[in-house]
Amino acid sequence: MKNVKVLGLGHLVVDKCVNVTTSELATWGLQSEARTKIDSEYAQYIKTVFPERITKTVGGSIGNTIRLLAALDISTSLISAIGDDNDSIWLREKINELSIDDHLNGHAGATGECFVFALENGEKTMLFNPGVSHKLSKESIQADFFNHCKYFYSTAYMLQTDSQQEALMQSIEMARTNKSIIGLDLADKDVAYKYQDQIKALLYSGKINHLFANRLEVVALLGNSYESQVFDLLKKNSIDYFLIKDGANGSTIYSREAHLKIESKIVKVVDGTGAGDAYAAGFILAFLAGKSTDLIGKIATECAGCVIQSHGVCFTKEDVSMVKNYLREDCDL
Repeated sequence: MKNVKVLGLGHLVVDKCVNVTTSELATWGLQSEARTKIDSEYAQYIKTVFPERITKTVGGSIGNTIRLLAALDISTSLISAIGDDNDSIWLREKINELSIDDHLNGHAGATGECFVFALENGEKTMLFNPGVSHKLSKESIQADFFNHCKYFYSTAYMLQTDSQQEALMQSIEMARTNKSIIGLDLADKDVAYKYQDQIKALLYSGKINHLFANRLEVVALLGNSYESQVFDLLKKNSIDYFLIKDGANGSTIYSREAHLKIESKIVKVVDGTGAGDAYAAGFILAFLAGKSTDLIGKIATECAGCVIQSHGVCFTKEDVSMVKNYLREDCDL
């Protein structure tokens, strides 16, 4: 597995977590479980209000999946746009600590950040400042990034601006030239709906091997009767795996060989953030190890179940050891 290389393209941000009370949240006029986009000026104001209460972690969907794979000793690379501020320095240090190849492009401005207000009951409210994340462009992509790359992974967030779309499309072509497997995560139901034409064109072009999505994202993309379209994509050899995550209801893996329902892992949920990112990491890990579709799904589910049992999107040493044992022994989960 040491020769395996997974390359990620997408938004790398700093998650800034603050434990708050319900009354504090109400004072700010914010609702629980809301996700709101803010600008750099408002983000700076937040930092002056909670200077001693902010805990920083590496965030972003791509950032989560790539660093979880790195924790499992998979050789990884990451292409993203960051700013020229203190957060950019911190991010580079953290990425290098994880031995992730750093293809982070610096731009004048603020690094993307997400303020996560965590309530006592486990609910969260997020304020997202994209900063310079959207400045990633095709000029940032080099062919040698894909040397030895077995799996290229990105998200539909990359469709939100013309420059990011160009970066994604160029990366896909370079990955195809390198004969890499290509995975795409829909990432967000609003993004899936707004850019459904572009996403469908990609899927029917045969350039995407694996599509990751939760149920709401699939409905936004294909409608409530999505299953017939999934089978159509598989029948036309446009896609190899279509993976639908559905929280506590488990997941469904569609392929030309099988249609598998994978039960969720029954655990105490402390923090559901990043469960889908961990699922993707587990899937990619087991797929590259050549495991059966059933075992791939179970390992992906196991990884998702690990991260939701504590705060922050991370594996414990015990989690890493357990997942590696599953890969070695093919034991029942």
